[in-house]
Amino acid sequence: MRAHLVILASLVALLIAGPATAHQADPNIDTAIVALTPSLPGVEVSIVPGGLIPAVSAYNPTPGDLDVLGADGTPFLRLGPRGTEANLSSPFYWRSTAPSGAARIPSGAFSGAAPRWRLISHRPAWAWYDQRVPVVQAAPPSARTRRQPTLLASFAVPLRFGSRPVSANGVVEYLPPRASATAYMTSSLHPAPGLTVALLAGSYPDLFLHNSSSRPVTILGQAGEPFAEVGPAGVRVNLRSPIYAADQLARGVQPSLAPDPATTPVSASSFDWLDPRPRYLERWTIPLRYGPRELSISGGRRSAVTAPLVPAARASGTPWWVFLLAGIALVSAAGIAWVLRRPS
Repeated sequence: MRAHLVILASLVALLIAGPATAHQADPNIDTAIVALTPSLPGVEVSIVPGGLIPAVSAYNPTPGDLDVLGADGTPFLRLGPRGTEANLSSPFYWRSTAPSGAARIPSGAFSGAAPRWRLISHRPAWAWYDQRVPVVQAAPPSARTRRQPTLLASFAVPLRFGSRPVSANGVVEYLPPRASATAYMTSSLHPAPGLTVALLAGSYPDLFLHNSSSRPVTILGQAGEPFAEVGPAGVRVNLRSPIYAADQLARGVQPSLAPDPATTPVSASSFDWLDPRPRYLERWTIPLRYGPRELSISGGRRSAVTAPLVPAARASGTPWWVFLLAGIALVSAAGIAWVLRRPS
């Protein structure tokens, strides 16, 4: 991820520059949760759009607790009226913070250990990397020649709602290309005095933000976590945000799992990043926090040349706003590792 040391005049140069090279999986490979068995009214479980490694997200606004179970049958995440809690004694929780599952696991985290629950978000929405979700980077030639949706793999993520066992069932499919969509922005180029935002449309949309004011602006991620802060003191990036991971993977770089935020030189007041939301959502919104004000960058996508076909069976799938409520909020042992050192 880069934070350019530019002034407002450089915005023009950025807008006419070509898009950054992106390394990503086959865009015609679609991973999705297709059913909860049994159904749970009000509960949403889905796949977070973007990135090479699929991640599962859950949103539970109901009065009951939704547990995500590890391979040993014990819960490592709990979403409910209190928000989202993590079982720090579960090795599956720590593995869920790394795309490959190869995370550093504390000595006190092992199967059979007494649960140690910690509140990690006041919102009942979370997302995690789950090794039970197959990673398919390319469809076999036989699927491509058929020119119709082809099932490549299926999977299930075990959950528990109260005392009831639940299964989130999903599929990985090859979807033949059809008319694609190009991202565009509908919000103002100047959401507040001193702030300028722009979108460079391409195979992976590049967003730009310049802040010439005396107050920092915080860019929020898919679960409402702070992703980046741009202000007079420079640019700080939350290395545990899923947007950071998606940006790095789109650039062909393995995301760092360092526990501390990255900080650019003080002179930096501009920032650009590859965000999965404009790439995958028909109507997208990127929340901003500017002092006491809640702002946003928003837009949509319009048809262009090639994009995957959406199966009719999933035409009424998860609403787009659910992806904005649940993201891959990766945390360190001390909780969310960034400027907000308290539950989000």
